[in-house]
Amino acid sequence: MKQHATDALSAAYALGALDPGERAGFEHHLRACETCRQEAAEFGTTAALLGATVSEAAPMWSKARVMAAVKAVRQLPPLPPPLPWS
Repeated sequence: MKQHATDALSAAYALGALDPGERAGFEHHLRACETCRQEAAEFGTTAALLGATVSEAAPMWSKARVMAAVKAVRQLPPLPPPLPWS
C-alpha cells in the first residue's frame, strides 16, 4: 500500500483538529484517495464511540488495595555513580 504525507492527517481531520489550511488541503486529497476517506471515516466512528463512553468511579476498596500492593514492592537501590572514564 502506498504511503503519502497526508496519511497522518486522517485522525486529526476526523477529530476536527486541523487548521483551516490543512483541512482544505486534506479535503482536496480526500476527493482522490479512497484509502484516506475510509481511514478518516473509521477514525470518526471510533471517536464517536469513545465520546459515548461513560466513566465510572473506582470502588472504595481499590485505593487501599493498590497502596497495600505498592508497599509489598521492593524499591530498587540507587545506581552507582558513573566511572570518570566512561
